[in-house]
Amino acid sequence: MKKFANGIQFNNPLHEAIYRINVGQDITEEMAYNAFSYTLNIEDEINRGVCLGVLLNGIVSKRPQIHEILGILKATLDYDGIDITNQKRLEMPNNARVIGYAGSGKKGIKTINVSSCAAIVAATAGTYVAKSCSGSTSSVSGSADFIEILGANISQTNEEMIDIMKKTGLGFFKIEKMIPKFDKVYGGHFYAPNALSFGLAGILLPFRPDNLFYGLAHPNIHLLINVLKELNYRYAFVASTTDDGVHFLDEIGIFGMTSVIGIQEHKIGHTLTFSPAEDLKLQGYNRSSIEPGKTRLENVKMGVDVLRGKGQIAHEDLICVNAGTLLCLDKKAKDLTEGYTISKETIKSGKAIEKLTEFITATGGDLNTLNQFLD
Repeated sequence: MKKFANGIQFNNPLHEAIYRINVGQDITEEMAYNAFSYTLNIEDEINRGVCLGVLLNGIVSKRPQIHEILGILKATLDYDGIDITNQKRLEMPNNARVIGYAGSGKKGIKTINVSSCAAIVAATAGTYVAKSCSGSTSSVSGSADFIEILGANISQTNEEMIDIMKKTGLGFFKIEKMIPKFDKVYGGHFYAPNALSFGLAGILLPFRPDNLFYGLAHPNIHLLINVLKELNYRYAFVASTTDDGVHFLDEIGIFGMTSVIGIQEHKIGHTLTFSPAEDLKLQGYNRSSIEPGKTRLENVKMGVDVLRGKGQIAHEDLICVNAGTLLCLDKKAKDLTEGYTISKETIKSGKAIEKLTEFITATGGDLNTLNQFLD
C-alpha cells in the first residue's frame, strides 16, 4: 500500500520551491532555476522583492545544496543572457597568469576596502589582478565605490578594461555592468549572505582567470568550492574568517580564525583552519583595530593612507595578508609569510600609490580627489 502519492506539485514553480524549502526539503537544480526565473519576471516590485528574499535567504537557512546554488546562478546569468560555459583564458604578455579576485560582500565584520587595496598592492608587486567589484549595500563603501570615488573611470567595455589590465597589471570589472537587468531587481536589497553569495561575483568576470581568489562571508566554504568545481574551475581558492563563529569576513583575517580550501587541477583539497596573526607574529588585533570610516570619503581615505605608507598599522596588515595571498596564488611568493613581507615592502617603497595613479590615468579618470588626499 502506497503511503504517499508521487509527483504531486503546485503548478507555480516558485510556490513549489518555497513550500519544499519551508518544510526543510531540498529542491532540484531545475526547480531552483525555474523558481528563480519565475521570481525575476514578477512585474509587481513589492511582490518580487518579497519572493526574492524568501527564496534566496530560505535556501541558505535550510542549508543549501550544490545543485540549488547552481540553479539559482544559472537563472541569474540567463536573465541577462550571459553564457560562462565558453569562458577562455586571456593571452597575456609573457604568458603571465591572471588572478581573479572577488568577494561575496555582506560581511558580518565591517572594514575599509581591503580587497581593492590588496589588488593594487599585488599588482604593484607584479601580479595581474582582475578585481570583480560592485557598489556598496551593507558596507560603508563597496569596491566599485572606492575606485570610482578616487576618479577612475571603470565604465569601459570589457575589452577596454582588459587592455588596461594588460598595461597596468590591474583591472576593475564592475558587476552591475555585467548584469544590468538583474541589478535593477536585486541591487541594494540584501544585507547578509544569500544563495548568490556562493559564486556570483567571481563567475561574472568576462574571462576565465588562471586562479580565482574568492572571499566568502559565510562558514560554508566547502559548498562554494564545490560550486566552482561544478562550473569547471581548474584553480580556485576560497577563504573566510570569523572571531565568534557567527560574523564573518570575506577575506583572510588578522584576528580570529581563517578557513581556506582550494582547487588544483580540478581537484578539491582539504580545508585548512589557521590563525594568520599567529603565523605572521602580528600584534593582538580585534574588531576595533580594523574599524572602517564613518563616511564613504573617510573610508576611501583610510585605504589611500595605507597605500601611501601612512595608514593605520592594522589596516596595513590586513591588506598585506590578502595581497600576499594573491602573490602566493600567482607563485610570486612561496608562502603567506613571504607574500605578506613582499606586500609590506611594496607599500613602503611608495610604488603602490604610484600604481593607483597609473591605473586612474590609464582609465582616462580624474586625479583630483586622489591628489587632495595625498596633499
